[in-house]
Amino acid sequence: MDSNNEANTNCEEVLSELKNEVYQLKDLFYRRLMNDKQKAELIGTVSGLAQFSVLEPFLSDIFLLMDRVEQQDNEFAESVRDELYEILNRRGVERINTEDNFSPEQHRAMRAEESDTSAGSIIGVVRNGYTFNGKVVRPADVVVAKQGNATE
Repeated sequence: MDSNNEANTNCEEVLSELKNEVYQLKDLFYRRLMNDKQKAELIGTVSGLAQFSVLEPFLSDIFLLMDRVEQQDNEFAESVRDELYEILNRRGVERINTEDNFSPEQHRAMRAEESDTSAGSIIGVVRNGYTFNGKVVRPADVVVAKQGNATE
């Protein structure tokens, strides 16, 4: 009977050791999985920043070209402008909306003019602004409404 108790005790010790090893392996696996996830997120962030820093000067030059094309008033210039904007749009470039109220994150106020519209409304566009994958590359230069004189 002592040999049975001894064998049971031995089995329990081996089982306890195996449970401990499995727990340690599970913990190690989980930590490495989380570490890999953090590395993947960091690589994604760094590659996105690298892409933006390489493309930003190029896009700025293209936007200057867009400004020149937008100043022309003929069918050819309009078709070139539309086609160029379509190409840029397919690659993540979007024109900043200038139909809402002024937002310092996306707009640069060039001047303020008295207007019947509410203060802070955009009443004119001096130069279009653009974003690339949601990041402002060039803010839109706008004219902002200010309260007019109430004296009549």
